[in-house]
Amino acid sequence: MTSWKFEWVDEEKFEINRTSMNSDISNFVTNWSEGKFLENSESLKSALTDYELIWSNHGYGGEEGYYYWLLNQLNLNDKKIKSKLKSISDFTRDNFNKLNFFRINLGNISEEKQNKFLTDKDLSDYSKFFRDIFETSKYRLSENEEKIMSLKEDSGYSMWKKMLSSLIAKETRMIDGEEKTFEQIISDTLSEKREVRDIAKENINEILDKYSDVAENEINAILNNYEVNDKIRGYSRADSSRLISDSVNEKFVDTLVKTVSNNFDISNRYYDLKSKILGHTLGYHEKSAQIGRLNKKYNFDYSKNLVEKVLNNLDSEFGKIFREFQKGKLDISPSVGKRGGAFCVHMTKKLPTYILLNHTEDLSSVKTLAHEVGHGINNELTRSKQREIYFGTATSTAEVASTFFEDFVFDEIIKDCTDEEKLILMMQKLGDEISTIVRQIAAYNFETELHAKYRKNKYLSKKDIGRIFKQNMKNYLGKSIDCSDCDNWWIYWSHFRNRFYVYSYASGLLISKALQRKVRKDKNFIKEVKKFLAAGTSKKPEKIFSEMGIDIYSEEFWKEGLNEINDTLEKTILLAKKLGRI
Repeated sequence: MTSWKFEWVDEEKFEINRTSMNSDISNFVTNWSEGKFLENSESLKSALTDYELIWSNHGYGGEEGYYYWLLNQLNLNDKKIKSKLKSISDFTRDNFNKLNFFRINLGNISEEKQNKFLTDKDLSDYSKFFRDIFETSKYRLSENEEKIMSLKEDSGYSMWKKMLSSLIAKETRMIDGEEKTFEQIISDTLSEKREVRDIAKENINEILDKYSDVAENEINAILNNYEVNDKIRGYSRADSSRLISDSVNEKFVDTLVKTVSNNFDISNRYYDLKSKILGHTLGYHEKSAQIGRLNKKYNFDYSKNLVEKVLNNLDSEFGKIFREFQKGKLDISPSVGKRGGAFCVHMTKKLPTYILLNHTEDLSSVKTLAHEVGHGINNELTRSKQREIYFGTATSTAEVASTFFEDFVFDEIIKDCTDEEKLILMMQKLGDEISTIVRQIAAYNFETELHAKYRKNKYLSKKDIGRIFKQNMKNYLGKSIDCSDCDNWWIYWSHFRNRFYVYSYASGLLISKALQRKVRKDKNFIKEVKKFLAAGTSKKPEKIFSEMGIDIYSEEFWKEGLNEINDTLEKTILLAKKLGRI
């Protein structure tokens, strides 16, 4: 099986690179810290050129930081790699903290000078960069205060976030003569066999109960940290910092959350259907249980060829990019110590995109390949069109590319299936989409209520948190799912420590569905999709999509995607009736 190659790595140069980082940043401070870059447009452009070059060469620790981060993903238990990575991270943070003055001073200029720089033709490439700084400047602190905030995050808050996941990851249980990790036990809740799911639930509840007192203190510490930071910076809502950093506003997320929440009946009806097919009221732990097994294996060669065929049908450049990934940028097979799940990662424009998989020859592995390659195509198109400062994707749109390609691959897979297989696949697809959209908005509602009640009461017991969690889960799951014993299941949901991130899954998939509809109506629309995929962070999401004829502030827009899911649900109900499953 293919694994990563690091042909760009020269370990002998790593110490030289560190020296270079220190020197380049010191020179930048010497040349520009007295505010000389604000004297005129020429000096500002010169400073911006230097600033971008520093990010290009040294961002995230440069080649050394990227290399050891990737090695860590393949060897999570290697303490030497962890130590090395921490050393690089500390060194990089300390150096890059010296650059805080640049954004702070730029953000503090007068409105008159802001307008001058924004309208200067020689600086037009940087206008979005300027606008972001000007818009967020009121939340920025002094240079020394920003350094303190940065150091505080690394030394305290981030450790709180990592603590619980580290403890739970070490838990194992002996089940039917086999020692299973927590992640393996979670996987057992997907089993076709009810007794396997129920045994998994008992073990999960035991583990989560063991750490419930720790989790109570942990989440209160995190909630307190967020509240303190918000007060210091002057944010008006608990989700403000997330939305501002994602270049979206409150109207965007409020419209999305309201529309999805008003259509929870779709997910209620889906779980009612699943309950009827399986023949009993489902426990919370069974919400993702499979209704049947596909007796098909999808080895990596088959998956690779299928994905490449779909990509080529959409646009030849997509297939070309995927073939480049196959030259040492994919790590495919599970192995001891390797990180679970899958991801696509990029750091700076100079460094290549890498994709990690744990391919197990099931349908999910095929879809995961398409998903991560979608992210990779997004990276590479952005790399080809954008400057360093715009090389990336806004959180609000990060999942659009991945789900866009994933759905076209699903369409190809289902073509040659029997009705029984189609029912299994359609139920699985509906479950995935409801989990990605509806469940994540229910989680957003949970977070909103959690932060609000913490800020009122100043402490929440695990019972308080459990009640809030259960009610928000009930809202989207409906009456066919028994949520009576899921009080502690918020504990291992890591996104709640990285607040309000979950909305991006919902917005990403619903926007993706809109793009899919347009491509299916007019294949030439793929050119517009490619423009979006190459835009990076050079434009605000609202501007990118308005240019494509999409109004992300319209409830009707979000409802169209939900209606599509509802239509699939109706077809699935008819198919289940036809097959005598309900």
